[in-house]
Amino acid sequence: MKRIAIIIELKERELSFLSILKKKLEFNGYNVRLIPQRSFSGTRLLFFKPDFILINGLRSKYNFIKQILVPKILFKSKIISFYTEQVGKDGGLAKTYDNPEIFNNVDFHITWGEKFAEGLINLGINKEKIWILGSFALDLPFFQDVEKSNNIKNQTALKYGLDKKKKWILIADNIIRKNKHPELYNKRRDEFNQLIKSIAQKYSNVEIVFRPHPDTAKGDLPIFIKCFKDYDNIKIISGGHIFLWIKLSKAMIIWRSTSSVEAWRSGLEIFCYRTSDKESDYWHEDFIPSFDKKEDLISALEQLLQNKYVLDSFYDTNRKDYVRDWFYSIDGLSFDRFAAFIKLIDDSTCKNKICNNYSLYTIFLVYVKEVLAGILSLLNKQYKRYNVKAKEVEIELSYFSTDYQKSNDYSKVEKDNGNYLIQKQ
Repeated sequence: MKRIAIIIELKERELSFLSILKKKLEFNGYNVRLIPQRSFSGTRLLFFKPDFILINGLRSKYNFIKQILVPKILFKSKIISFYTEQVGKDGGLAKTYDNPEIFNNVDFHITWGEKFAEGLINLGINKEKIWILGSFALDLPFFQDVEKSNNIKNQTALKYGLDKKKKWILIADNIIRKNKHPELYNKRRDEFNQLIKSIAQKYSNVEIVFRPHPDTAKGDLPIFIKCFKDYDNIKIISGGHIFLWIKLSKAMIIWRSTSSVEAWRSGLEIFCYRTSDKESDYWHEDFIPSFDKKEDLISALEQLLQNKYVLDSFYDTNRKDYVRDWFYSIDGLSFDRFAAFIKLIDDSTCKNKICNNYSLYTIFLVYVKEVLAGILSLLNKQYKRYNVKAKEVEIELSYFSTDYQKSNDYSKVEKDNGNYLIQKQ
């Protein structure tokens, strides 16, 4: 039985759709394991000895050695790179992954649609290595079980201390502290927090779910708690997949979150608040209502809460154009296409090209560093946050109704920007 390792970087962002993908591939006869990127990923891969590794768009030498180089040398693993963040302007986030060393050792690249594929080609990726299969995350609504959804809000409210009878407003935060320009972070943070407080004060009859970004610094969480301590209707909740909160909320407020695409594809209204620094790329401003003044955003939110809000046709038209450019097809079949892709490359020969510029000593130090980091995560109680348990996968799958036996036949079609799998009639 062939082994497939799927690297999961952030559970809060990826666990739902990767759990479905795991189940689908297992039904097709593969031994599949979800391996957390931030918890002994290199060591786990050494023990698992995978034939295929699905990595999540790597950028660092540290992860390259553990997840690509060593498995290719020892096990002749085929490396497939998927990217959980792709959208943006022009070529999207492709440029942020520009690393010839990594690109030269990746065998296949999976993209949601044409635009990101074009971004990779502009960086020198051969189109023969690119497969345009659709987005797992955007296909999640196709697996929603209506009957289960009616009970999920009750369960979630009980778990997180929310009032199930009130409307919920989701704050998908992604203002992250970085070493550079701390004064800029503080300015953005303060302005965004003031918006949240104003909403909480005006609408005491709604629950505000403040969802910190998964990469939020651990030391910032107590700061958030202190900041919002006087507002009973602001709940700081890190748990749960973003899709869960999208389906349970009445509205979503963002700064620049990429999860906004998943939200409006699921039918949730979204509002963007632009902080006064004006130094950020608000890539979504053509299809998400964006506000410079908090009073204007709150006014739009009030209309929505009163069921009087009507989205301007300008945004609706641009959304359709954006989907066409960035997403090959949102049809619930991306998991099925990926399974067909795996079978296709499993049956074919693939030259195991390895470009290695590292000594054994350097490689050894990477694994030493991983073990030390793992021990530290155990001591500071971060291990649970990153580790993936079988029970967690079961819980994620319980939210969905999926026919894993369903499988379609596809034909490979080569185009100027990569390979497609077209369903046979």
